[in-house]
Amino acid sequence: MKGKEQIYLISVVTNLVQYEALIENNPFLRGCTLIKYENTRANIPIPVHFNHFLENKMPKDAWLVLCHQDFEFLESPQALFAQLDKNVIYGPIGVQTTTRKTWSIKFGGKSFIKTHRGKDIYPLFYGQIKQGVPEKEKLIGRKITRPHLVDTVDACCQIVHSSLIRKYNLRFDPAFDFHLYCEDFSLAARQYGISTYAVQINCRHISPGHANRLFWDKYTILLKKYPKEFFVTTCAGVKQYIHQSLALRWPLFSQK
Repeated sequence: MKGKEQIYLISVVTNLVQYEALIENNPFLRGCTLIKYENTRANIPIPVHFNHFLENKMPKDAWLVLCHQDFEFLESPQALFAQLDKNVIYGPIGVQTTTRKTWSIKFGGKSFIKTHRGKDIYPLFYGQIKQGVPEKEKLIGRKITRPHLVDTVDACCQIVHSSLIRKYNLRFDPAFDFHLYCEDFSLAARQYGISTYAVQINCRHISPGHANRLFWDKYTILLKKYPKEFFVTTCAGVKQYIHQSLALRWPLFSQK
């Protein structure tokens, strides 16, 4: 592989057939090293598996792709990764807040009208991916021509260089066993001044995922862990951040 970036794909697998179809037999991943942690019986938390790789199998100089078993590359990552900054965390789709001006009309009594100009804060998804099975897929996120700064990237695929892991001794927090471990990783790295970016990749994520009760329990833990950080995730935007943050202080606002 002289002249090419060394790439490792690490996945925790519960559906062997799906993994074989989308990753093991994916022609775009030829030349990449595939690491499979079978989790069909033990149901070990995903961060535990990822940390095992980082501590026992991680190469000295390689790109690490930590992805779901239902994530599919539709192009070779070799040329793309060769252009990326090794001091940044990446993902094919991420989210960041932005603002826009808003106007509202207020009635004061019966005789006058005054306008009020303000700003709304809302999340934008950067990096466009296909989501769903091919016959029912839809496009999610804004297509970008260069990496775009985001708060967090979706856990379907996270990309980080081994040299960055080694330099800061970065690890996944096992407290986020099956939800928000990727988002926590970016927020923990932010404490060292490490940024997270979305990068455009032609790819598909089969499952849209869902925010169940366990997700919201872990989300509350994430808010407690980073009380001074404002952030959004692909499953929880500004509204959810505000609601859950208030719930930590006043239980009246707790998530139902």
